[in-house]
Amino acid sequence: MSEQIKYDLEEENFHIEKITGYGINEKVERLPLSAWHLVKEITVYIHVQRQIEKSDFNNPIQIINYSLPLTYRILNTSSGKNIYLKTERKASDIPLRDNIRSNWVTLYIKDVDKGTCTPAPVLNQLFNQSDWEFLEITKGEVKELNKHELIALFKSGLCIGSHDYSLQNRLVG
Repeated sequence: MSEQIKYDLEEENFHIEKITGYGINEKVERLPLSAWHLVKEITVYIHVQRQIEKSDFNNPIQIINYSLPLTYRILNTSSGKNIYLKTERKASDIPLRDNIRSNWVTLYIKDVDKGTCTPAPVLNQLFNQSDWEFLEITKGEVKELNKHELIALFKSGLCIGSHDYSLQNRLVG
């Protein structure tokens, strides 16, 4: 079996060509790019942690966890025509006992024409829209999380990591 991205000149779009079998038994299928999880729009989540100092001697710091949804959209422009978004499970050196974070993902921007894959930017002070003319990123509403919701976020397969409040520094992930 083999799969590869092909371009159809008549329909002017990309697809995945899947070949199974050999010789007489060879079968060719055309699959949409979504079969490889290539999409034009996706919402992922960032875990944000905030520490508040308290006057309590026994518990001097209170930690509050939030989820911040970020929606990435590839614009229908000439420069965005061959660009797609793709999530992949994050390779990590996290110890096995901390298996909750093993479901975190990395979001990539894939140019199917050139075959290049680049990590997607985070919407923070370092993000410059003019560098990404084919990409639109919008922040959703921040939500405070209890312990169970935090674990569900980590297990969702849509969390791209943990950042500080300004989204400048990646804390974990």
